[in-house]
Amino acid sequence: MDSVKLPSIRKVTAGQWEASRLHLPIMDVQALRIALLHEGLLKYQPDLVLVDHMPGGAQGELLPALRTLKMAYPNAP
Repeated sequence: MDSVKLPSIRKVTAGQWEASRLHLPIMDVQALRIALLHEGLLKYQPDLVLVDHMPGGAQGELLPALRTLKMAYPNAP
């Protein structure tokens, strides 16, 4: 089994997030999280994706990667 650890973010208030450890603006951290998910899913082609707590990602970061993966592999369940 392999895993991908995304840069951590934390909720400040409703709808507002910040980086937990990286000293970057949240928009940069979100872009990094989206890119890691996108490239990881397309290149690794996992049989299973396990997501904790928020199925689409804290800010929906996982959804574009899943859509792209489905387009690339339309017969995947």
